[in-house]
Amino acid sequence: MTATPAGWYPDPRRRHEVRYWDGSLWTDHVADRGVASTDPVDHVDPAPADQAAAAISEAAEAVGDAAKRAWNALRTPSTEADLATLADLHSRGVLTDGEYEAARQRLTTDSEPYRTL
Repeated sequence: MTATPAGWYPDPRRRHEVRYWDGSLWTDHVADRGVASTDPVDHVDPAPADQAAAAISEAAEAVGDAAKRAWNALRTPSTEADLATLADLHSRGVLTDGEYEAARQRLTTDSEPYRTL
């Protein structure tokens, strides 16, 4: 993993707007609205890149859950509820325009469950 360069990053403790990362550790240097001050670091927080990786992992899990819900919705026989679910997934950006139209068409014309996204 590439080391995160020294610089000002969002305060991992969320007590200040930013906290200074020296390239290996969080420092006591903080700033709020451009005013610098100090606030002792009581415990070790992850590096900024580790925080970003954790946030990306959480987002990926949420997308995965949405994809599973979409797949389950698309596998069921055509009903008004299924069409409403598709419309909801499309409006939230889980399904692209093309995926939504293809799924809607299959749900309204095919007797077999929709099998591919």
